[in-house]
Amino acid sequence: MAEDLIKASGMPYVFVRAPSFLDQSSDYIAKGVKNGRFPAVGDKATKWSYVLTDDLASYLAKAATCANAEINNETIDVGWRDGPKSQQEIADIVSEITKRRLKVRVVPWLVFRLLARPAKLFSELGYDLIQMFLFFEKGVYVSNISKQEHFFGPAPMSRDAITRWAKSQQLIS
Repeated sequence: MAEDLIKASGMPYVFVRAPSFLDQSSDYIAKGVKNGRFPAVGDKATKWSYVLTDDLASYLAKAATCANAEINNETIDVGWRDGPKSQQEIADIVSEITKRRLKVRVVPWLVFRLLARPAKLFSELGYDLIQMFLFFEKGVYVSNISKQEHFFGPAPMSRDAITRWAKSQQLIS
């Protein structure tokens, strides 16, 4: 709705759409990896797109400072060059990079569906977070990175991004 309002205003815009963040503010994934686990949402097979926070910040800075008027009024999805990944694929790459055997621990979609209504009673933010996860279940949370690469250069490969994340979390040196 926000995008529609901005488009209707007639002001020039650039929307940079972020997919799921591999790195979280509390980085529960890194904490799990340190303990031999990979925490997963919903299932091991559904694929969706990811980004690192630092990469997104770089894309936003490039969009804001782009002198090319061609970027005006564009909607740019960002993600990885080798496409969306399932949580099992992410866990496998993390395991290879960190040389740690990881047990994938899944919180099933059903749990999110059951928690949605009660969460709404206590926390609008919690409810929104659950709805976001349930959106992932649809398998349509996939970035088309063609504009990303056109305006910002080559997108990173998943292994490169996950390696940088692992280093930042001191999972590897």
